[in-house]
Amino acid sequence: MSSTGSFHPTGVSDVAAADSAVVGASLLPRSDPVLKVNALSVVYASSRGPIKAVADLTLSLHQGEFVSVLGPSGCGKSTLLGVLAGLQVATKGSAAVFDRPMMGRPHPNVGVVFQRPTLLPWLSVLDNILIPIEAMRRRKSDYLDRAHELLRLVALEKYASHYPAELSGGMQQRVGLARAMIHSPGLILMDEPFAALDAMTRERMSVELQEILRESGQSVLFITHSIPEAVFLSDRVLMMSASPGRIIKDVAIDLPRPRVTATMAQSEFAEICGALRKLYIQ
Repeated sequence: MSSTGSFHPTGVSDVAAADSAVVGASLLPRSDPVLKVNALSVVYASSRGPIKAVADLTLSLHQGEFVSVLGPSGCGKSTLLGVLAGLQVATKGSAAVFDRPMMGRPHPNVGVVFQRPTLLPWLSVLDNILIPIEAMRRRKSDYLDRAHELLRLVALEKYASHYPAELSGGMQQRVGLARAMIHSPGLILMDEPFAALDAMTRERMSVELQEILRESGQSVLFITHSIPEAVFLSDRVLMMSASPGRIIKDVAIDLPRPRVTATMAQSEFAEICGALRKLYIQ
């Protein structure tokens, strides 16, 4: 992993070579990574010749960490997530989730939240949440209590029998999050899950997501274009270069948790966002 430039505003530290992870405002020893990517490259064939989407990308994510990947459009963020989700195969290098190489097959200990919730309109909220259980050929009846627990967690318990068309965009995205968590995966991959929401709903969802994950303790790799969103949610922010994408900076966010809406108005928060913005446009 390369680390270019140097800046250390209050609340931000470069952790490219650090031996400990920043969680909130305290330093904790690193556990073994739940996610390891080493020198990953993805090349697509096209009529114009090969297109390299990701080049020599290296990263890791540890138990309980919330790590955001930030970079310009077309830099390969979603391609990276596709490899980690088992939806596509890398051309070169390696990616492992819980020590299992990712070779184009989904990992049972991984949940995925997409840009849009992709709910099935003919199924109720409860049945949409249980889709992964059917896909894994497990008994739905064994997961009903878990599904209702998640509905309470995302504040949708009274909407269990409703259909997607009866929900707002933010509510649908919460159903998508509950669906990703139904089998209690150790790692959740999130691909710009709030991108289609209006600014106020997006801000509220960020607060709610933090609260949900604080209870669950799951690890998250979060793809976003939003610098404030990445700073608010993350323990670390990984900056990607323009295409072909690679990690050029690994930055720890030292803001204390829990973070609330008022956190976004603090001068320290603005300073961190400004420092990342300078990197973003270099």
